[in-house]
Amino acid sequence: MELFALEFKDYNHITLKNVIDKQIKIKDQLAIKLSLDELKSVLSVFFSIQFHFNDSVTQDKKLYKKVIFEDDDLVNITRDFGRQLLENLDGFKKEELLSLANQDYDMNMIFKNDNLDDFVERNLISDMNFRSIEYGRFFLKNFSTKVLNFNEHHLNSIQINDALKKDKYPLKTIAKQITDSNSNLSTQEGLLLSFVLDEYLFKTNINALQLGLVSFIVKENMYKLSDNLNIYGEVLNKSLNKKWKLNRGLGI
Repeated sequence: MELFALEFKDYNHITLKNVIDKQIKIKDQLAIKLSLDELKSVLSVFFSIQFHFNDSVTQDKKLYKKVIFEDDDLVNITRDFGRQLLENLDGFKKEELLSLANQDYDMNMIFKNDNLDDFVERNLISDMNFRSIEYGRFFLKNFSTKVLNFNEHHLNSIQINDALKKDKYPLKTIAKQITDSNSNLSTQEGLLLSFVLDEYLFKTNINALQLGLVSFIVKENMYKLSDNLNIYGEVLNKSLNKKWKLNRGLGI
């Protein structure tokens, strides 16, 4: 089946807590019907779990809690991308979704529901090899707004941009500036922040290979990224406040 570029749509997300509360309010009800929005909301959390965990949610209980409690804006980016996948379903995949909406669900056992788990794996996760660039772009856009003040550094960014235009390897120079601002960052963290700064300084979209790398980094490191969000903001602000006098492609 041919995959088309995602059309990003508005939707009504309903948290797991609110869906669970719905069942609690109906006394002696072991299973309830979910509206289509409620079902999509639940499935988007399934997507986030499957995307970040390979075999078992016990790999990282702290991240798992962030996913199901939906209280972390960065972690919720994956959930929101999953919801966009659901909003774009068509053909037999959409028909299967509508069929699931006709079933009853016990919210106390929702993550043991094999039908929902299987649906997400077959119809959402299986497409991620082809959707990794779109996910990378979606994540980078949302991540950038959380770690970078786009207005605060406007004038300095123009000066840095002018200097980098003469640089043979601008991304390498950007990475060095970020590393100099915090030497404790991992290689993957440094790369991700370099991509943020590269896109901000040059006002152009980063390439498909880099976006695929963003997707991989986030998939494997989401808890660390969410935990260190404030640090990344400090690193980028510090980097942009520097005087970027360049010499032979190296930031000094």
